[in-house]
Amino acid sequence: MAILLQLNKVSKRFATHTLIDNATLSISSNQKIGFIGRNGAGKSTLLRIITDEEQADSGEIIHHPELRLGYLEQHDRFLPTETVLTFLLRISKRQDWECAKMAARFGLKKEILGEKISALSGGSQMRIKLTALLLDEPNLLVMDEP
Repeated sequence: MAILLQLNKVSKRFATHTLIDNATLSISSNQKIGFIGRNGAGKSTLLRIITDEEQADSGEIIHHPELRLGYLEQHDRFLPTETVLTFLLRISKRQDWECAKMAARFGLKKEILGEKISALSGGSQMRIKLTALLLDEPNLLVMDEP
């Protein structure tokens, strides 16, 4: 079982508040890991460090050379008037038929692809985000959702 991601003694502070203190973690292929904690405990910060969207104050993050990380963040990257297909094409850089095929796996039928994302339910928007994420064929999914 290959180690896809490893954190060694990672720490992160904001002003005088320590969010992460000497965290050590190894994530291997075929593992499922969840972080549970109260709001403000540092879960999202840790995920942003794992995805290189934020820097740790200290410690080491090692990515396996074959790591293909997919990150489902809490906030949407939808443009205000964007349709489902336009979003999928923009995010994935794939062909429209590939986007439609993956969308269908999430119950997003052909007629929905032309709809504006802003007009769809939160559940549909989440399925759109998952579709876009999986079009990149990640081997490690990081999902930051409440």
